Amino acid sequence: QCIPRIPIRIKNVLRPHSAGTIIQPDDPLKDTDPRKALRPKRPTAVTVKQQITVVNVHSNLKVDSPSFLARICHILATHSLAVDLFEKNECHVSLAVHSKSSLLSTTHGGENKYQIEDGDLMNAVRELEEYGVVDVVHKMAILSLIGTGLKRSIGIAGKLFTALGDNNINIEMISQGASEISIACVIEEREAHRALNVVHSELFTYLD
Repeated sequence: QCIPRIPIRIKNVLRPHSAGTIIQPDDPLKDTDPRKALRPKRPTAVTVKQQITVVNVHSNLKVDSPSFLARICHILATHSLAVDLFEKNECHVSLAVHSKSSLLSTTHGGENKYQIEDGDLMNAVRELEEYGVVDVVHKMAILSLIGTGLKRSIGIAGKLFTALGDNNINIEMISQGASEISIACVIEEREAHRALNVVHSELFTYLD
């Protein structure tokens, strides 16, 4: 969904002289059939973004305050940490942070023990600890279901989460927000490729 509505040309880097494929934006005035508007929207793609670290802040204070969230995001921005997704309830905030390099590494004590390698993340965690207990979950990935009007598609989120649950793929976070074109969730990175195949099979191949 682009404003202004601009056509997109997709080229093949192995065949640079080929015309490629042009994707045209939908024309809302072209199709005025009201029955088509009532049909459920179908997803058009599923993607995975790896190298995600989840930062959880457990606070004794209510996190509904706009100033609280502003301070949390300001700390991460100050240390050049980009937040892809965030989720909150009354006393808890979870933030999914992406980095091209490893933010954490496992120690000799085992897979469940880790140490923070990235200096920016380490400093950010120290500052966040002023607002509550902080824990960091590494080796995560963001799975996103893409499609126009997904927010208005009844049952599509249920199909997504049922497909993951039936295949024993645990969900750490869920996010949709105001976006009408994507539903995203955070899963373990080691399950990313399997989740991609599961969602593709269940929601694209066999979706009624």
